[in-house]
Amino acid sequence: MPTTPSASVLSFLCLTLATWQSGCLVGSGSDDAPSDTTDTTDPTFDSGMGVGGTGGGSGGAPGEWPSVGDGGVGGQGMAGAETGGSAAPDSGPDSAPEAVADTAPPPPPPPPPLDCSGIQAHAGWEVCETGPDRCAGVFTDGAGCDSYCAGAGLVCVASYGAEPGCLKETSSFGCAFTGHNSNWCECGVPPGGVLDAGSPDPTCTTDPGNPPKTFEYDTGDAVFEQRHNWAVTCDAHAYTASSSEHQACDDEYNPDGSRKGKARFTFPNVPAGRYDVYVESKHTKNRNPAGALFYVNSHSKVISQVSDPSAFIWDLHGRYCLQGEVNVVLDSTVNGGSDAVSGVRLVPAP
Repeated sequence: MPTTPSASVLSFLCLTLATWQSGCLVGSGSDDAPSDTTDTTDPTFDSGMGVGGTGGGSGGAPGEWPSVGDGGVGGQGMAGAETGGSAAPDSGPDSAPEAVADTAPPPPPPPPPLDCSGIQAHAGWEVCETGPDRCAGVFTDGAGCDSYCAGAGLVCVASYGAEPGCLKETSSFGCAFTGHNSNWCECGVPPGGVLDAGSPDPTCTTDPGNPPKTFEYDTGDAVFEQRHNWAVTCDAHAYTASSSEHQACDDEYNPDGSRKGKARFTFPNVPAGRYDVYVESKHTKNRNPAGALFYVNSHSKVISQVSDPSAFIWDLHGRYCLQGEVNVVLDSTVNGGSDAVSGVRLVPAP
């Protein structure tokens, strides 16, 4: 019975074979020269020692020099792992970042501009600019910026020189009455907010059984204080004067030279509600350059009546919550200018 080579003999055979080919080869079951003659100078070839055969080979015929069979003494070592292995995904500084979805909500839409239509409705006024909190433009009839802005329920915040056609100048006048035929007016929302620009007033209640209605008085309904300074029957309007020429057309006119007096319009039993109050007068080039002072109950406003050519104009005094007795007064006692009035109108407002 053949004997199995000792470990020393196997080591000798492996070392001897290493001189013929680097590493111990796995046998193929024949005594032929190994077919693997790979050039070990190839830098990719790993000549490490094998770990042994697969076991179970026949080791050669009895009494013969052990052959390199299926159960050979060793096999060629496995080729070393390729340096570096497979490439990792590119993550260097030049790599493009992943796209990130924009989840930010869209910006809110801009607020709408103020309603300036009340100004645009006036034949002598131009609306040139609008915004969420302003109307701006030019009056061309000498009305003044207070009257201009009140047309949209706003207040004057600044005024400048101007010419018709929205031609704004650099000279600034604050909001004082200038007596100019045209100025640029900057109008803003009053302290009450957009409520005064046309929104319903929640504090101004109405009676559905007695809703607001329109009232209109003319000079025949007025009471004049210092009547002798008023020319009332000479034209379709009343005005303060100082010359004697008007005596021929008004028997009660007998001026003292001061042009001072008051005209009062009293509206009794006005249904509760919100009203736009207008005053009409004949605007002329000879009217009071300081403007005419009107009161609606306790609300005062100076309205310019200077205009050339002359014209009858309805000026908006303001928008007020009214009820019961309402008094509208033209107070011409504050200076010696000539003021005029021809009518007063109360109009229900939103």
